[in-house]
Amino acid sequence: MGVDTLISAGGFAIGLLLAGLIAGAPKYVAPGGRWLAAALLCFALLALGDWLESSRVILIMPHLGHVTDPLILLLGPLMLAYVRELTGRMAFTWKQWFLHALPFLLLIALLLPLFYLIPGTAKRQLLERDLSQPVAFDPTLTVAALLVLGYLIAALVTLRRYRIELLVFYSSIETRTYRRIGLMLWVVSGLWAVWVLAIVGVSEWARWLNRLDLPIAMYALGWFGLRQRLVQFDHHAPPTTTPAALPLPLSGPPTPVPANPEATRPTKYQRSGLTAERAADHRRQLESIMAIEKPYLETDLTLAQLAMRVGVSAHHLSQLFNEQMGLTFFDYVNARRVEDVKRCLADPAYDGQAVLSIALASGFNSKTAFNAAFRKHTGQTPSAFRASRTPKTSP
Repeated sequence: MGVDTLISAGGFAIGLLLAGLIAGAPKYVAPGGRWLAAALLCFALLALGDWLESSRVILIMPHLGHVTDPLILLLGPLMLAYVRELTGRMAFTWKQWFLHALPFLLLIALLLPLFYLIPGTAKRQLLERDLSQPVAFDPTLTVAALLVLGYLIAALVTLRRYRIELLVFYSSIETRTYRRIGLMLWVVSGLWAVWVLAIVGVSEWARWLNRLDLPIAMYALGWFGLRQRLVQFDHHAPPTTTPAALPLPLSGPPTPVPANPEATRPTKYQRSGLTAERAADHRRQLESIMAIEKPYLETDLTLAQLAMRVGVSAHHLSQLFNEQMGLTFFDYVNARRVEDVKRCLADPAYDGQAVLSIALASGFNSKTAFNAAFRKHTGQTPSAFRASRTPKTSP
């Protein structure tokens, strides 16, 4: 039994096991797990198809030839459906599923007269010819590779948009992002690149690495999928709308307020009842609450919670941040937290206190989030800022 055969058999076993674990434990897997399980099952069956070829079992049972090949066209839609459901979007309607599965159905329709419906003897002859010839350029695989790439890009874009949406509603997003899923997609993208190199026949090493693609891809998908847990959201403010403006840094002069905000108002605010006068009142109320009550010190402050204190709807408060300040809620609150940290770092009374403890007391919930926000709003690291504020003693 050759190495190819062992790799394919192992890939089939791994994929089947992980698909079963994810499908059988819906309570412990994040939403969309059924799509991930289906993708893993497709991977496992593709590995089974590779095993049938590498072991030459397919010559004994020629009717199994090319049976699993069309499944490669379902991997992209299943991965995108998984990411969409994770990020709070509807996966696909039945009509959309039909459109996404159309390449899969067309390939089956193409193979029916060319292979599936011909006699077994003719199938065996075709398979013997294919297995005896060196790997050649396959236009069908090239089209499949392009389709998979399109879905990978769509999934990555969906994750990026989702993260931008989080900035509208939450002041801390570390526990709500899907870093593992993003990493998983990049791993699969790397494996896709190796697959393409093998398809075009660049070199023997690429073809050798391609043999490991399916087991590695299945392990990555299963490992990240099993470790990803359900993200909890504030039901008053689900992340379903894209912010009107991308987050802007607070450095530099303040963003000017348009003379006529209604004239430059984004489409989603065109029918809003928030006039310029009411917005100015709400902003004064907001600044007063932030100065007196300091809600930004709360680690998981949300847009909905702050809106209740200000006495406005979450939609109007988000509009206030976008139109009046050119910021997202996330940047506004974290800028306040950074200012609080700066005040403490400049105060000699805090000289003996660790920077991280000051950051946590100021509302940040992790060192990574604090360092990123501090550098963004000050252009310095916290330690460099503290050093610049510490007077040097002469020798």
